[in-house]
Amino acid sequence: MEYMLALFNIFFSPITFLLFFIIATPLNHIAFTAGSETNVMKLVPRAYFVFGAALAIIALLLVAGYNIAAPQKILLIDILQPTNYWVSIISWIITACTLHIYIKGMEGNVMGFIFFPMLFISSLALIVINAPALVTGFNMGGKPLPLNPWIAFFIHGCNPLLILLFNANETSDANETASKKAVGGGAKYISILIFYAFIIPLHWLVFTFFGKTLDISDFFGVGQSLAYFLPFIGGALLHMYYDFLIKEKLSDSPLKIGVGISLSIITTICIALQCINYVQYWQRVW
Repeated sequence: MEYMLALFNIFFSPITFLLFFIIATPLNHIAFTAGSETNVMKLVPRAYFVFGAALAIIALLLVAGYNIAAPQKILLIDILQPTNYWVSIISWIITACTLHIYIKGMEGNVMGFIFFPMLFISSLALIVINAPALVTGFNMGGKPLPLNPWIAFFIHGCNPLLILLFNANETSDANETASKKAVGGGAKYISILIFYAFIIPLHWLVFTFFGKTLDISDFFGVGQSLAYFLPFIGGALLHMYYDFLIKEKLSDSPLKIGVGISLSIITTICIALQCINYVQYWQRVW
């Protein structure tokens, strides 16, 4: 029964569907087909279920990596159990109905004005209900890494969320040379470090206002175990893919599409872990 519930949470979670929709939208020729009527798109069932299977495999690998790095072992099957059955059942029904209609064919306006709000609200409800359990479940303790504060600071240049935000703000230049793109990758890394230099004073103001002392070393994870730094592996992969020519070297092929989708899933999970790190930091210092 636990395994059935875990599978339902993977394939019929609105979060999974929204993630699939965001990633698959640029790949219309693979994930969607045109319907007989204008502005009608049909979802390819095989693409969705392959995505769900890839999501489960990558999550399993990341949890296995966490178990190697952290002292408290967790099971993926436990993470995927519903916290509130009523909210989970309603979310499954919304996702199943969306999939059923999308496979038959759905107009963009219907998706945007009817189904997307329901998917978004149910996803938000699931996140609110499950976030406390996830934050508590991921114990980032363990044997501390012997890191210098400066090394920990430089590792934060691979924050996956900030890389995506900085990447989204960049404008592409068709005439830009490969060497300039490589230099741009280094510039983005430095920009993230500068961004951290700006938010440290903001944290200091908050701490000072409430009569507390900000420990810069603790803020950058000095004294934490390897589990704390797992999200930055995803950030390093993003740097290599977008900024150091790997994306350009991969020709337009199923390999490039597979790498892009896999990296998107890994990045999403790493961002979630990074958010857990940040929440646990405030719980620790407050």
